Amino acid sequence: EPDELDLDHFERLNERGRSALADGDATLAVATLSEALSLWRGPPFADIAGGQLLEQERARLEELRLGTLEEKNEAELALGGGAGLVDGLHELAREHPYRERFAAQLMHALYRAGRQAEALGVYKRTRDRLVDELGIEPGRPLRELEQSILRHDPALDGTTNARASSAVSPARERRTRRLTKRSVATTAAAAIVIAAATATAVALSGNQQRQIQLAGNSVGVIREGRLAAQARIGVAPAAIAADGKSIWVANTDANTVLRLDARILGVRQTIPVGNAPSGIAVGGGSVWVANGLDGTVTRIDLKASRVVQRIAVGNGPAAIAYGLGSVWVANRADQTVDRIDPKTGNVVDTLAAGTDAAAIVAGDGAVWVVDQARGRVARLEPGFTEPVLTVNVGNGPSAVALGNNSLWVANTPDSTVSRIDLRSNRVVSTIPVGAGPTSLAVVPEGVWVADEFDDTLVRIHPQTNRVDRTIRLNQRPGGEAAAGGTLLVAVGASPTSHRGGTLRVVTSDLPAGSRTSRSTFPPPPTAAERTRSAYVAESATRTVHSCGRRTSAVRWSERSSCFATPITTER
Repeated sequence: EPDELDLDHFERLNERGRSALADGDATLAVATLSEALSLWRGPPFADIAGGQLLEQERARLEELRLGTLEEKNEAELALGGGAGLVDGLHELAREHPYRERFAAQLMHALYRAGRQAEALGVYKRTRDRLVDELGIEPGRPLRELEQSILRHDPALDGTTNARASSAVSPARERRTRRLTKRSVATTAAAAIVIAAATATAVALSGNQQRQIQLAGNSVGVIREGRLAAQARIGVAPAAIAADGKSIWVANTDANTVLRLDARILGVRQTIPVGNAPSGIAVGGGSVWVANGLDGTVTRIDLKASRVVQRIAVGNGPAAIAYGLGSVWVANRADQTVDRIDPKTGNVVDTLAAGTDAAAIVAGDGAVWVVDQARGRVARLEPGFTEPVLTVNVGNGPSAVALGNNSLWVANTPDSTVSRIDLRSNRVVSTIPVGAGPTSLAVVPEGVWVADEFDDTLVRIHPQTNRVDRTIRLNQRPGGEAAAGGTLLVAVGASPTSHRGGTLRVVTSDLPAGSRTSRSTFPPPPTAAERTRSAYVAESATRTVHSCGRRTSAVRWSERSSCFATPITTER
């Protein structure tokens, strides 16, 4: 029966109260939401022991209750509430210090009670907590409220609509007059305190905001061209992806995927996957993880946040992408691409890529695969079993992205990005970027490129094909992901610091009695040569790791692919 359960009744009242508030009837909203909250008699399922599903339902119901409290507070503020709300809001803000809406409502109520200095103090404490503990700035609504308090914005004083004000007259009118008199006295007595708090708040806002230093093994959040927040994850990231609610980070060393809450940037879950996860993608209601050393793809259900399927694919899956209604897996050892049906999780097609398949992206009617060894990209299309065309780019391409009617390709040893026009399938621009670009992500404001060898993040303006923004990460980037208009960049610890030690020469190939001079040695390498040397060294390290080989001494040719045959040297 309808409303037979308290939960059904609560949800119905909650929906009705929210609708009333949205329609401007704050009086009805307060009454209805208060009735809904009166149905709560303690934590849900408090006397029931359960597993993960029950915990998830508990969390959902608690979030529903807190959201209802926030809406009720908004309705009471709309009716002109102030001093009478302070005690309850103090308690809510103390119990839930990361919910900025409770902090904003407390600031608003304090301001109306004539306690502006305390309102600004709430903002300062909230901001300090967010910056110090989470590495993020307060959201725009809270920042704008602080500025409104500093300006004594008249909009903060009265009710918001005639329906609300008429419903509380004349009793509320008399209370408001008493409040105004008390506010004037309080303001006069606390003028010096307010001035000091205002000066402090101004120093901590606007262009003077504290500079965020990105820590090693973390995820940085880029908004409006600057580092706005970070989440410390404590492990070296190999790849990153995001959906609307969560951020997913693959960790090769531990064979796990971390799930971060995108709202508070906290690690919520560590999920074991296959051996050496090397790529990650989100789509079709799941997270898809390519495991480079065991030839599998792990499927994580987005709703349940748990592994629901392990799918056998080709040898050496190095990259994975979602697009065109399918999951695409680049198998580097086989030089093939597997297509997975996201509904069943079955491999329904295997295409001959004809490349070493170092990176992959799908969209705009095609699948593009990077051929790192030959310096080109291959275009695959559904219905064809082999590439329909290839496009030459720079040396050692390692990443690819789609956006602005273009395909963007990062050429690591060349320190350039190639832009391919999707209509003509031709390179229309080659853009110099930082040293060693290894990942790309496209957001509305441009194309972000992570440079591994100088620890920078640069933005290409699509209209000019030039770098118009550079962010020094001071940590080694491990991947990028676009989440709406926000960029996420995963970083490991920078390898530039020297841990010490001594190099001792114990043998020499020089004949006895020979002498050396300064002219014997070649000149120091140029910046381009250093970048190329670093790329070769990094490629060799990555190759040994991703191929799973253990060799005492291996010499790799500069253009060799991951699965090329190594040349062992004699000792």
